[in-house]
Amino acid sequence: MSDTPPTSNAGTAAAAVETKDELLARQRKESRDLVAKTTALRKEARGNKKRKKELLQEIETLEAELKERHAQELAQWETLANKDSTAATESGIESAMDNMSFYRENLEDQAAKRISKNQKEKVCLAML
Repeated sequence: MSDTPPTSNAGTAAAAVETKDELLARQRKESRDLVAKTTALRKEARGNKKRKKELLQEIETLEAELKERHAQELAQWETLANKDSTAATESGIESAMDNMSFYRENLEDQAAKRISKNQKEKVCLAML
């Protein structure tokens, strides 16, 4: 499966191709940024119960929205990756089969060339 199919949906106008690793790294960064933001908001609300209650609700909604958006982005990426990989899969299967037969032939050749310990000892004794 390819790691570079879909375009980014990160809110930018330019449609940049984003690999799965880049997508996950960006999502981790967004999660860290949200944690930093929530920490700052909690510090801001110290001592004020009413404000603290409001901020906790706001934080919950922000976290839920972020999780939902990340899940949608990942699902969209995987959907696009599957569409792009179906054509590549057909040709990939053929090349994989060719590679398997090549490796199988090499293994058979190596197995034929191997000499057992017993055979090596016989050769050494014959040389003496």
